[in-house]
Amino acid sequence: MKIDWSIFWTAVSAIGTVVALLAFGVSFIQWSKAQKVKRIELLFLIMDKFIENDDVLHAMEMIDYEVPWYFPNFHDSSNLEQKSMDKLFTLMNNLAILANSELLKNEIKPFEYHLLRLLKDEQVQHYLWNLYHFSKRQNIQSVYHALIEYGLKKNYINKKKFDSKESFEKYLNF
Repeated sequence: MKIDWSIFWTAVSAIGTVVALLAFGVSFIQWSKAQKVKRIELLFLIMDKFIENDDVLHAMEMIDYEVPWYFPNFHDSSNLEQKSMDKLFTLMNNLAILANSELLKNEIKPFEYHLLRLLKDEQVQHYLWNLYHFSKRQNIQSVYHALIEYGLKKNYINKKKFDSKESFEKYLNF
């Protein structure tokens, strides 16, 4: 009796293909879960900077309670307010970079309130307006460009008002 090996090898090939597809599927699921874990770790690091950094908390409280902080001499000194605000704006700019990239759409949502409160604040807009026009005059990008871009995209910042050189009082030489 002669055995037809072609059927056997066809079956082995089909089984091999199914096993490979299953292995690929399992690998993809594990990779997806690992990516989610990495995103969550990144967000926990950012949240930790909010919670653990007294300067950032102090600056956010000043924004929330509308405490005056942006005065003509703000850029001339290195007081606590300037240090606190710089840390807050750097952190928020980093968040805006992530938000603008749209890679972390859902993960960024817990921070949208803070971005909204910050960017709708009149003093913040005044500060960003001065930095924006000063940088523009120097032909460089503003240090908080991503934050400004995010605010304009979300309509937290009025583009027409922001582009005008007459909207706020100049505290920087431009």
